[in-house]
Amino acid sequence: MDDGADGFERITVTASRQESLDTDLAMSVKGVGEEELALDNGQHVAESLNSISGVLIDQLSGGQGHKAAIRMPMNTGGYYLYLQDNIPLQSAAFFNHNALWWSSFNSNVARMEVLKGADTALYGSGAVAATVNILSADVADKPETSVDLMLGEDGYTKVQANHSNKLSNTQGVRVSGSYLNNDGWRDHTGSKRAEVTLRHELDLGDNERLVTSFVASDLEQEMAAGLTENLYENDVTNSGLSDAVLASDPLRKIKYMRLSTQWDKVDDNNFYSLIPYYRYRTNDYIANVRVRYMPAFLQGFTTMLEVQSIGEYCLDDANSQDGEGSDRKDDGYTIANLKALYQISESLSINARILNITDEKYVQEASYRYRKTKYSPGAPRTAYIGLNYQF
Repeated sequence: MDDGADGFERITVTASRQESLDTDLAMSVKGVGEEELALDNGQHVAESLNSISGVLIDQLSGGQGHKAAIRMPMNTGGYYLYLQDNIPLQSAAFFNHNALWWSSFNSNVARMEVLKGADTALYGSGAVAATVNILSADVADKPETSVDLMLGEDGYTKVQANHSNKLSNTQGVRVSGSYLNNDGWRDHTGSKRAEVTLRHELDLGDNERLVTSFVASDLEQEMAAGLTENLYENDVTNSGLSDAVLASDPLRKIKYMRLSTQWDKVDDNNFYSLIPYYRYRTNDYIANVRVRYMPAFLQGFTTMLEVQSIGEYCLDDANSQDGEGSDRKDDGYTIANLKALYQISESLSINARILNITDEKYVQEASYRYRKTKYSPGAPRTAYIGLNYQF
């Protein structure tokens, strides 16, 4: 909210949805608003997110990838939860970099938020050190259309188009698209990215609504490596790759799609929210469902059932085959988690969760590197309970 509007500087909605001062929360909430995003008009999320105190997003090799350092040293571990419109961009605890290139940053973004601190764990698995949320623009109250063209050095071109309109008193749509081409200032760091986003909002009446969104992107990016001290001093634009590697023209070619529908309803003192969503990534699909329930008879209590389903995926970027001609793939897995939070008073809360409630044996991550296949086993059924007291 604007400073001074109704006497408030900012309202923050947390995962617990319990009224309290944000200074009493065990986390910090910072964001980049629409005006600053328009001023940045960046080609990478790092250009805006790095303006937030305590946040460092490292743009890898000048491309679309990234690593992050938020409340931790620079790493690629599963310590951050990356969201778009409160929906995970990838499954929790994955080899956790590049997740933000799945977001619709180039076509539809209204705000970026970073939540840091212990209470970010309320947002789900993976939110150990921080949660990064890319928020799309809502449907406009009146018709609006925009077209944006940006040109730069090294063959940089970005075209954006956006249209939003109310279809009736109860529903509206927003359609956005973008295309980015960048030859890169270093050798073999060019990238091409196209994306489209669709958003439909429907007011069902009686404090009930549906928000459906569709995001699709297609990325092709050349790959480079770090430089030796000699190359850094004498040939800073070098790709860092050997002639043998360059002869194979290493590329990342990745397609991404996500379809989601969020249902919200307020009934007396009960709040219901359901967000089923389906994600597809080249050679990999991920379908997750979260059901949250806040009963009226027990104020301050929230429970959530989460189902994570990860489909078959290739073990390396090359989609390679073994000596018998079979694709190197993992079958994926499906697990269910149960989580609960009880805010007993303003000072005291209890939280509990049971992960992998069916005690499935599964591979959390499998990879093929340096001619070896390695498996990271998923945890068996595990229970946690915690007590938080603020004074």
